Amino acid sequence: MTPEPVPRREIGRRTRRRDDMRDELLALMGNFLESGGDFSDLTVEQLTREAGISRTQFYVYFEDKGDLLHSLYLRTVADSVGTIDEWWNDSDIDRARLRRVIGRFVRERARHIMVVRAVNDSVASDAVARRAIESVRQRMSDRFTSVIEAGQQSGAVDSSLDAPGTASLLEGLLVRGVEQLVVDSRPAHLRKVADSMTAILWRTLYAEA
Repeated sequence: MTPEPVPRREIGRRTRRRDDMRDELLALMGNFLESGGDFSDLTVEQLTREAGISRTQFYVYFEDKGDLLHSLYLRTVADSVGTIDEWWNDSDIDRARLRRVIGRFVRERARHIMVVRAVNDSVASDAVARRAIESVRQRMSDRFTSVIEAGQQSGAVDSSLDAPGTASLLEGLLVRGVEQLVVDSRPAHLRKVADSMTAILWRTLYAEA
């Protein structure tokens, strides 16, 4: 006998429940790290206890706590890159708008710095984490290259720059440089970081165009 199909509405509810639980586990991991917790001390048992689910249910959503951490990292990176996209999608950027975008980017990185550090710390012993970081950085560098090349074609960006090399250097500045500088997350310090980053980016890309 052919089983009756599951109503579309029920499938939608199941999907929402699954997404909600994933979001809850990601939030629990983020709260733990951002409150000063050490990733190596966190156990799946702690996560399942706080989420009110079994270990078996946890493994429906994530392979292990490392997979959960990497998923959280990718979400924080997506948030940061989403901020930068406002600049990259603006073919007529001026320095004031660039400063606003970089300011938001710096604050976003500072907010999630403990997640980033936990992933960086896992790189030495976790090949999956290492590949995830390398992949994210390469995609960001490739996107940066295309933005520089488009700016050079329009005359907005210095045409003498080597686009791939410049993109790689500036990607390192935006990612690793900012990560090191936002350890001090006081607003006044973050404003100085954003001011400095904006000055470097503007002078490198646009001042000689």
